Amino acid sequence: MRVAHISDTHLGRGAFQRIDPDTGINMREQSIYDNYLSSIDELIRLKPDLILHTGDLFDVVKPKNKAIVVAMEGFNRVSEAGIPVVIIAGNHSMVKTKSTTSPYELFAYSHPDIHCVYQFTYESFEIGDALVHAVPNMLHPGDYDDEYQKITPSPGHTNILMLHGLAPGINQRLNTFAEMEVSSTMINDPKIQYVALGHYHGQVRVSKSAIYSGSLEYLTYGERFDEKGGILYNGTYTSHIELPHNPMVVNDPIDCIGLSSSDITNAICHQLEDVTHDRRASMVHVELNNILPEQFSAIDFVSVGDAGGDLLHYHIKKNNRTISAEPIVYRELSTINYLDELERYLEATSLTPAEKEAVGTYGAQLIRGAL
Repeated sequence: MRVAHISDTHLGRGAFQRIDPDTGINMREQSIYDNYLSSIDELIRLKPDLILHTGDLFDVVKPKNKAIVVAMEGFNRVSEAGIPVVIIAGNHSMVKTKSTTSPYELFAYSHPDIHCVYQFTYESFEIGDALVHAVPNMLHPGDYDDEYQKITPSPGHTNILMLHGLAPGINQRLNTFAEMEVSSTMINDPKIQYVALGHYHGQVRVSKSAIYSGSLEYLTYGERFDEKGGILYNGTYTSHIELPHNPMVVNDPIDCIGLSSSDITNAICHQLEDVTHDRRASMVHVELNNILPEQFSAIDFVSVGDAGGDLLHYHIKKNNRTISAEPIVYRELSTINYLDELERYLEATSLTPAEKEAVGTYGAQLIRGAL
């Protein structure tokens, strides 16, 4: 059985405060919609027997109408192609109370071959040769173990476990609401042939059988080195699926030692202007190493804005240069008359005569004590 695994599409997320001229909505939001539907088309072209989505279909619990419509359009295309889908709710799109209506109910009613798991309980689905065990994002950490105990793997099937949470081996917490941890036992169960993970946005294997497919998009600049796309599992091996997404351009850092602010401005502009593919869709990360505050404040950001104005977004990260002061030797200290320095300092202040006298008297006591 060939299984396509995707996750963390975050439909409805907007950013960068740019408006798409064709739709009138946030440009970032629109690009995520467009890439999601293009990704669905690519998955259909691959003709898997099953598609898994391991959570965070939407960016928020109560998504925008547009996000729901786009999700429905994707499910319509998959349904027409005759490919079943199992999707679990992640922490971003899982309702937090059992009384709240979930948008997943709409998909469950409209498409019998779209299986949505969102009700705080384990569910299983027999689809062809596969038995899919699905555990959505839960209300409490201990609930994961409780639901996992309900799983009964079938020796005659390919057993697939779907989870949304932070697995052992992932040291980088996303620090989002209702972020839960899954146990080592869950991702190393020898009776489970494939563990499809969601929540972490990088594509990474965390055990012999457990893999995060990662998010489809670069959702933060901290993900700039992650591989984006999906996973194809065929029972004996897994492979990467390249899927449409906004490109992230990462150039070599600019070393600012010895450069003028004009030089730094030109170097930034060169990196922004050097993007030759679809500029309206591109995000560019620029890194400035060893930069002094006075260098950064003198950068011509008007020119930088002109160079990157037609990009989807660019981000400038500065790594400040630390200046170590030259040590003052005791011989030099001994030549300073600190009482005179205090008197000269007080004369230059706007204190009243009474205040100067009070500060001078107290300061002289401190200096004499220190000496």
